[in-house]
Amino acid sequence: MASYIDQDMQVLWYQDGRIVETDESQGIFVEKNMIHNCSLIASALTISNIQAGSTGNWGCHVQTKRGNNTRTVDIVVLESSAQYCPPERVVNNKGDF
Repeated sequence: MASYIDQDMQVLWYQDGRIVETDESQGIFVEKNMIHNCSLIASALTISNIQAGSTGNWGCHVQTKRGNNTRTVDIVVLESSAQYCPPERVVNNKGDF
């Protein structure tokens, strides 16, 4: 997420309503970068060690005195032992799938 900087601006990351901060032991990294002569801030969340516990609603919330903006995404992580349906190939007059 990126936003033009306001002096009271906050950028917060959440998982299931809980604030997320950098935790190297969990493989979670929150980065904030200033660009364009410190007039724009970009924030990125990286999950490098994704696990089943990473499943949930992840969001970024930007708060300023001019307003708020939130973007969320639902992430589902399957166990490595999860059963999958076998792939099935279909060939018909509409193509090869």
